[in-house]
Amino acid sequence: MATSLKSLAEDSCRYAQAFNVYKKKKDFHSMHMFFEEKLKDYIKSFGKGKGTIKVLGIGSGSGEVDLAILKKIQDVYPEATIINEVLEPNIDHISKFKTLVNNTNLKNVTFTWHQAQCIKYENAIKRGSGQNKFDFIHMAQVLYYVENAASTIELFRNCLQSGGKLMIMIMSDSSKLAQLWRKYGHQLNLTGVYYCYSCCDITHILEERNIPYQCFELKSDVEITDCFTDGNENGKLMVDFLTHSCNFDETAPSDLKAEVMQYLRSPDCITEKDGKIYFTNNISVLMVDS
Repeated sequence: MATSLKSLAEDSCRYAQAFNVYKKKKDFHSMHMFFEEKLKDYIKSFGKGKGTIKVLGIGSGSGEVDLAILKKIQDVYPEATIINEVLEPNIDHISKFKTLVNNTNLKNVTFTWHQAQCIKYENAIKRGSGQNKFDFIHMAQVLYYVENAASTIELFRNCLQSGGKLMIMIMSDSSKLAQLWRKYGHQLNLTGVYYCYSCCDITHILEERNIPYQCFELKSDVEITDCFTDGNENGKLMVDFLTHSCNFDETAPSDLKAEVMQYLRSPDCITEKDGKIYFTNNISVLMVDS
């Protein structure tokens, strides 16, 4: 049964606050190891022989992942000029991204910022007013916000230069967050706002269209200890992000709140270490060929 819960997407300020709490508590070690051990080989491939490398980040958030990617490209091709476009709908995230850029020693990188949702950028491309070709396009945790993932993947794949790569980060099939969304999505009013894609949904799309790809699963946990401390504001924001609901603690029906909190604390979803609780949220990285 659906509830009157407000989607977190309807409050950009609350979303930014919740995302920042989630980001601070999430373990990015496996992602950075992937960049160090695997991504550089792809960079060598799509950047070979090029004086200018064009990159598009979709749903870049506050920019930490984007800058890690740009630094890795510079490590491999220190003399190359990088043209980097950023697509991000949240103005607070863009502001933080720009501040991060100003405090980072990046050379030979130019930035173009698009404050827009993915669908608006897609429509601009379809109209011919936004058509561009890139050597590398990355979308981290973006496809949950588009209704037709297949169409979005195909459109941005067509924006790749020959030999380019599209990197998709998505919840793995073992992610307990993906399972939470599927179990309670209707009650959380996610239907029509968020789409509970996980890795198997995206690989099915790729295989159905005979699109070559490589898949990597990265272990990732997020510390959720504060969620179980009454009145803890960071805990409330974390639950908002995990449920993608606005003010879940205050507005969710008591039975739904009890079920969700019990799920978040269930033994098959968490590990406990040194008095802290870690929620399993593994991610998959798909490297898609042009």
